[in-house]
Amino acid sequence: MRGNDRDRLLNLIRGYFLAHPSIDVLARLESAELQGNDAAELVVLTGILGRRPGELLEGFDGRVFRLELELVLDGGDWRIIGARWERSLGASIGD
Repeated sequence: MRGNDRDRLLNLIRGYFLAHPSIDVLARLESAELQGNDAAELVVLTGILGRRPGELLEGFDGRVFRLELELVLDGGDWRIIGARWERSLGASIGD
């Protein structure tokens, strides 16, 4: 998993949900390319909007990320086998 194991990723996600119990995610598929019959590469632009407990609108924490995902077809389901992401400062979700 490119530097993180399953437990480390789960702990990162748990920590974010503890700090931001209300989270909205916006996503826009930038591209999808099939690599044969059983593999694909996706580029997804995501906007994450989390609110900390007890705070009003000024407490929102908005972030935009560009995700590059590698998927394989495994028993009829698509499984992510690789991911890269970067914070995208100039991106717009609403285009």
